[in-house]
Amino acid sequence: MQKISRIYVGGYGIDMAWYDGVTFDLTDPATGEPTDTILNLENGGGKTTLLSFVFSCFDTPVERFLKHIQNKNHRFSQYFSRDGQPGIILIEWVMPPRVAGGKPYYLVIGQAVAVKTGIERDEVERIFFSFEANSALGFQSVPAPKLNYAPVSNMLELSRWIHDAHKLSSDFFQTRVQHDWQQHLREERLIDIDMLKLQVNFSAQEGGIDTGFLNFNSEPEFIRKFFGLTLDDGMAASVRQSVVDVCDKLRRKPHLQKCLTELSRLRTTLLAFKDAALLYSIASDEQDKTRHLGARVKKGLDMLANKFRLEEKEALVKQEEKSKLAIEQTNLSKKYTAEITTLKLLQLTRTLEAIIERKYAAEIAADTARDTLFRVNAAKAHSEIAALEKRLVELGNNSIAAREQLEPWKDKVEVQGMLLRNALLLAENELHTQLNNVLTTENQAEASLKNIEQQLKDLETAARSLSSEEAALTNAEEAYWSSLNQLINENIIKEGESTSEALARYENIAIEQLKLEEKYNLDAITLKTQGQEARSNANKAQVHAVTIAADLPQLQKFVAEGESEREKFEQNPILRQVADADTANPDSPILLPELERFILAEERSVAQCEVQLSTLHASRSAITQTGVAGDSCDVNKVVASLHAKGVKSAKPYNIYLADAIPDASTARAIVLSNPSRFLGVSVASSELESAREITAQNLQLDTPVMVSVNSLEPDTLEANRFVLSADNDAAFNQEAAQELLQQLDERIANIDSLRNAHASRLKEALGIKEQLLAYEKRFGGEILARARIDIERLQQESEAALIQSAIYEEQAKEYEQQAEIAMRAKNSCSKAAHTADMHQKTISRFSTQHDASRPARLIRLRCIPSVRLEQDMQRVELTTEQTNVTETKLEAFKLKVELEAKAKERQNERLAVTY
Repeated sequence: MQKISRIYVGGYGIDMAWYDGVTFDLTDPATGEPTDTILNLENGGGKTTLLSFVFSCFDTPVERFLKHIQNKNHRFSQYFSRDGQPGIILIEWVMPPRVAGGKPYYLVIGQAVAVKTGIERDEVERIFFSFEANSALGFQSVPAPKLNYAPVSNMLELSRWIHDAHKLSSDFFQTRVQHDWQQHLREERLIDIDMLKLQVNFSAQEGGIDTGFLNFNSEPEFIRKFFGLTLDDGMAASVRQSVVDVCDKLRRKPHLQKCLTELSRLRTTLLAFKDAALLYSIASDEQDKTRHLGARVKKGLDMLANKFRLEEKEALVKQEEKSKLAIEQTNLSKKYTAEITTLKLLQLTRTLEAIIERKYAAEIAADTARDTLFRVNAAKAHSEIAALEKRLVELGNNSIAAREQLEPWKDKVEVQGMLLRNALLLAENELHTQLNNVLTTENQAEASLKNIEQQLKDLETAARSLSSEEAALTNAEEAYWSSLNQLINENIIKEGESTSEALARYENIAIEQLKLEEKYNLDAITLKTQGQEARSNANKAQVHAVTIAADLPQLQKFVAEGESEREKFEQNPILRQVADADTANPDSPILLPELERFILAEERSVAQCEVQLSTLHASRSAITQTGVAGDSCDVNKVVASLHAKGVKSAKPYNIYLADAIPDASTARAIVLSNPSRFLGVSVASSELESAREITAQNLQLDTPVMVSVNSLEPDTLEANRFVLSADNDAAFNQEAAQELLQQLDERIANIDSLRNAHASRLKEALGIKEQLLAYEKRFGGEILARARIDIERLQQESEAALIQSAIYEEQAKEYEQQAEIAMRAKNSCSKAAHTADMHQKTISRFSTQHDASRPARLIRLRCIPSVRLEQDMQRVELTTEQTNVTETKLEAFKLKVELEAKAKERQNERLAVTY
């Protein structure tokens, strides 16, 4: 079965779900075969938008656009770029093999849509195409954004690609006509369009399968739905009707049996009435047909006469214009063909010469460069080898010279090492003696140090008592300065300011802050009132925007209906035939006159068919009644008048010839000698004078009728005239008339079917004319353009109202913020007044705690330094002695360390000399 393997969408969507070139791979990653796929997107992510474009390739009318079905305000043209950039969708199908054991093949179908915004209307251009993928033309060959390296930017470039694609694929198909496209998919590509159309109904709403398919409530409805899905419309209706008829007959069988019995009894009684009624009905039908036939024939003949006159005049004018145009085009074609050939040959010759010269120059340059490169590489290698050889010789000579110079130095080093070991031994003994003297001095210094430390402990005990008293006094003074500095740091008291001055200052601050608090309170009330007014204006603007937005859906729905009606007219086959184009333009001013001419032409065709039918019916009736064709009303009228005058031998001449001469060729020769005579009336020579009296009567004949004497001899044909023979001899030969009678029914049926076709087209054209007039009345002219302008205007007014609402909202917020700032300033003033009051209380407490006891504390602090000075002098003396002892001890320790270091150094030198 057919399966979709890939879908590409580009240049399509809405602002929040724009597909700029997305390829959906619907295959299994493991096998690469098409499989069931789920696209998971959030609400508003573009799922229905994607399905709408996919289904528009199969259910093509814009009124069947899925988003339009869900919401009438959504139009097909709203989902594409307004700058002419085409929106493209491609669907790749994996089709089953055409023959048993064959391989599947890939089918690509696509649709391109371009919207150009105009002053009067949005022009929507749609192209449908399909092709079977091959090595030269495939899915990625379509010039779409992010799919091909050279995407198209307008429909003209896409049309050029389509023209080139026809050369790459023999089965490439493209059309702008929706009916032809659906017929192509159904008949040539074998795609089930009806099922896809049904899927659109399923997708129109959530759970749409219940309303689109499972909507039957009885068995007849289920049978109708089942036959509609499994059979075509005509066969489904006939099968359903057959089932209904059989069921009705079976249900009514007892009643029908009784009716049959009663009707059998009445049959014998009603047979006579049936025969009489049948004869009357046949006569009445024949009379009605004859009347209608005569009316149609008269109307047809009148129209044909007018048509032939107009066509003759138009043909003469067109023939003259075409002759002049053909001569001019022939001359221009010869002139331009010669010039184009000469210029093309000259361009190609010059291009070939330039290419040959560049080729030779490039080959010479390449050979020269290769030789130069080879020589440079050889020179570099030779210089590097010479330098390395020279360096190797120098290193060998240096190595030999170094070995010869080290031999005398080795002997000298051994002699000096022996002398050094002897000197180190003598120095080591001397250092041990000095170390013993240093240890004795260190012991004496330690004893003196213990006595000095005891004296220092006594002085420290006395110093601690003074320090405790001084610390208490200092802490009190520090607490004073700490509190004062804290007050200064907290800006409660300024630097150099007294407490009384600070108290007075804070009293003034409190009064000022209370006044400011009252002022900010009034400002806050005013700003709140202004904010409420701005918010009220914002609400009014928003209500105005909502009111405008409520009017938009009706206009958008009106525009959508206009676009839908316009597309119906564009795709209508009769209008396309009238316009002689792939799509008809219902807004074109020449379409309605052309349609009227088409209607007039169809009326003429119907009239011609009526005339032909009347002629054929008359021939059939004449053959049935007289044995030959060629029955003429005027001839019959003359014969009846002659019979009324008593001319009994009067008879139509063709009947006389058919009875007298059964050979068709002989009778034909007689008729061709003078058709006006032998297709007129024949009388006996004895009654010719009596027949002349009929000329005095006004018979009101439509055509002249010749009355002549019975004769079977042909008239002499003059040289200045000739006669053309009829297609058959049925007018004067009974055998030919019988052969014609056998063909008349088929010819009558063919012409009748042709007349019905013209009549059907005429009826449809008249209906389309009424619809087109209704379209022009409702949407034509500038109505639809004004509706689009009104939509733009209302959208702009709505946006302006929303912007104004936002401005008022911002003003309201600004006023509220300013009111809040005023309230904060008011609260700040209130806090400042409260803070000034608190600072007054703090300064009062500080003055009470510290100012009274401070003078006595300062006197005691001044006495303590002199006592401590005496103790410090004694401590310094003891410390000096202790320092001297300590220095002696330290010198001994340093000397000991130096001796140990020298001994270790000498030992290392001895070891080095030994080595």
